[in-house]
Amino acid sequence: MKANISQNLTMTELAEKLHTSQTNLEHLFREHLGSTPRKYFSDLKFARAKEL
Repeated sequence: MKANISQNLTMTELAEKLHTSQTNLEHLFREHLGSTPRKYFSDLKFARAKEL
């Protein structure tokens, strides 16, 4: 995700790239990162903007 921060990937596209379902992707994110993929991506973009 960090490498594609400038792209607006949908949950469907991200799940397809990772060969999983959207439900499983969201479950794994919550389990390992304590966040949804959308929130995590948003936080990455915000952190990147603060660096500029």
